[in-house]
Parts: sequence; C-alpha cells; structure tokens
Amino acid sequence: MATRSKAPAAKPEATPAPSTESSTTETKAPAEAPNITALVALAEGVVAQDETNRDFTELTKAYQDADRRQKAAFTKHINDAMVVALQEKQDRNLALAYVAIGGAVKTKPATERKAREPRPPANPTETLVDRLAGLFLAYETAAATDLPENLDADWADKLQAKLTEVRNSGDIAKLVAYRNNEAGDKGEAPEVSEVAGRAVRLAFQGGKTRTSSGGGGGGRSGAVYDGPRRSVTVHILNAFEGKPSGTFLSVSEIRNHKSAEYGEDAPSAGAVSAALNGKSVPDALVVGKGGEKQTFGATLK
Repeated sequence: MATRSKAPAAKPEATPAPSTESSTTETKAPAEAPNITALVALAEGVVAQDETNRDFTELTKAYQDADRRQKAAFTKHINDAMVVALQEKQDRNLALAYVAIGGAVKTKPATERKAREPRPPANPTETLVDRLAGLFLAYETAAATDLPENLDADWADKLQAKLTEVRNSGDIAKLVAYRNNEAGDKGEAPEVSEVAGRAVRLAFQGGKTRTSSGGGGGGRSGAVYDGPRRSVTVHILNAFEGKPSGTFLSVSEIRNHKSAEYGEDAPSAGAVSAALNGKSVPDALVVGKGGEKQTFGATLK
C-alpha cells in the first residue's frame, strides 16, 4: 500500500515591523539670525568719522574674520542702509559713506610691495610714431587678410572714391574742431558720415583726448574731471528712484539718466557695467539681462 506524503506546512505570514517614524512631521526651528552687532557698531563708527579721513582697518579685519552668513547679513544691512540714506533721508553723504564701507570690507588687505620707481616721461616722438605705425599696419593687415568673399572687381577704385568723398566733405575737419572746442556749452556734435566719425575715433584713440562711444564720433570732450567725488552706485540708485518693482534698466538707460550725482554729465557705460558687476551692487537690484533685446542691466526687486 503506497504511503501518501504530507504537504509541507504553510509558513506563517511575516508581521510587518512597527514603523519607527513618527506619524507627525517635526517642524524645524528657524535658523538663528547671524549676529552682526559688532560689525554694525564698527560700521557706524566709520560713518561718524570725517569723510576725508575714514579708517576702515578695524572694520575690514572684523569682516574678514566673520563667517559666511555674517558677511552676507552685514552686506545686506549696508545695502539697505545705503538705499534708506539716499531715497528716504535724501542724505547723499551718508549714502556715499555706506558705499565706501561696502567697497572697503570686500577689498583684501594689500601685501607690502616694493615702491615702484617713477616711470620716465614718455617720448612724444616715439609715442606718435608708434601710434601712427599701428594705424598703418592695421590698414595693411585688414586689406591683406580680412577681405570678404565675392568682392566687386573694382573695390579698390571704390575705396579711393570713398576716401576722396570724405576728405572733400569737410566732415573730419568739423568733427575735429568740435572735439577741440573746450567751451562749456558747445552744443550738439555736428552730423557727419559714419566713415568720418570712425576715422576721428581711430585718430584720437591713444592720443591726448578720448572719443566717446556715441554715434558719429561726437560726444563729451576728453577733459579730465576734477570736481567733487562722484559715485556711480549712487547714480544707479538715482536711476531707479520712483520706479515700480520689476523695472528693468539697461546700462545705456542707466548711463543716460540725469541724476543729481552727475548733473549734466554722465558716467561712462563701462563705469556703469563695472559697478553692476562689482561687489557693492545694492541689494535692491538684480543684475542680469532683460528687456525686449535682452541687454545687460539691472532689475528693481
């Protein structure tokens, strides 16, 4: 008689282990704000000093010794104080003090350097020869290596015709005379051809005066400014004064804004760009591209 084998006994189902996680989510306490009391006190001490003889040494050292969160909090405090001083208190000197502090604390202490010997005065003959040689060589290089394809066979004749046209137009003489006019109010730059404006810009590049970046080679004269100290950062804040949140201004729009800081003058586009790319940008602004053409500038928060 055959023996029937028993089926294996079923294994009991495993009981799930009790969860160790709490059914309620614990709320983390907000991070404690960094303590910048000492830095603020040192900053206010600097503000109280005479603006012609401010000592940033102790404040700069304390800032360099602070941790990352303290530095960020202090920078925001200084930027906010600068905006309040300029827009609410209408105190330009106080705003400039905070601008100076913002720049000073970000500057690393300079190491001792050997005193440089003064350079001998430049030889005017060598300077002129070098500048003109560079212009001639630039022409030769462009004419020999930078020729586009599909040129007309008579392009050289057209070049000579253009040279004769511009020389006889008097545009260059008018533009040079305008540049050399040192009168306080010399009016608008004369309208000249693009070729004449480009020629004058190249001619004065590296010379005694500088050309402006405006069209036609006109613009402000190259005289050195020797008036009161001016702040590009304050000029930038002036440009946004009264504007709604979200307003974008390009470098060109900021530069062309008539501010109390610069009056009828204006900072260069390069100075505005450098300030926006620098370490003292007001916290109220977001630097980057914007506008329809996605140009570089800043947006008001």
